[in-house]
Amino acid sequence: VVFIPYLNEMYTAWRGGGGTRCNDGSPLHVGTATGIHDALLVNNIGSSRDWRFSDLSFARLHYLMTRGEPGPLQGLRMSGSACVNLAHVAAGKVDVYIEDGYGGVWDVAAGKILVEEAGGVVVGLEGEEWKLRLGKGRVVAGSKEVVGDVIRKVGEADRRYRWRERGRKGLVGLGVGLIVWGVGWMVG
Repeated sequence: VVFIPYLNEMYTAWRGGGGTRCNDGSPLHVGTATGIHDALLVNNIGSSRDWRFSDLSFARLHYLMTRGEPGPLQGLRMSGSACVNLAHVAAGKVDVYIEDGYGGVWDVAAGKILVEEAGGVVVGLEGEEWKLRLGKGRVVAGSKEVVGDVIRKVGEADRRYRWRERGRKGLVGLGVGLIVWGVGWMVG
């Protein structure tokens, strides 16, 4: 069960129970997006304020919003609530949810069942089977097709980010080396 008091929405499901429902209505289904080019993605950056983590998170979003074939991400929302995001994926209100660093199992346990019973998948950020565990977690949820596309493109973004960071470190090392060489040359 996920209850959203502000919207007066009560999402319910149980494993093998025949679907996800909102306010006891008809069974819900995840969205029909097949890739990020026609998907509305919802994301939370999480609670970490470490600059490296934030830099990586924004680099991922920038990549999703500007790159890709047949096109970049159609739309982005940031809501701040993992359980609401998962309920809205189950209802087809958004196509895919991704978060690297949700607070704990209480944020996603019920939503996982909602998404799966609505025909979607819930996996880890690299496509691995998602399991309940204590502590911060990583999750991607939506239709199988759009989740696969998001995982692939986040992987591309991460590789570009690591390449860029290695380049920066290399340039800093080169700069320091040249300074040391120059000082040594001037002194010597």
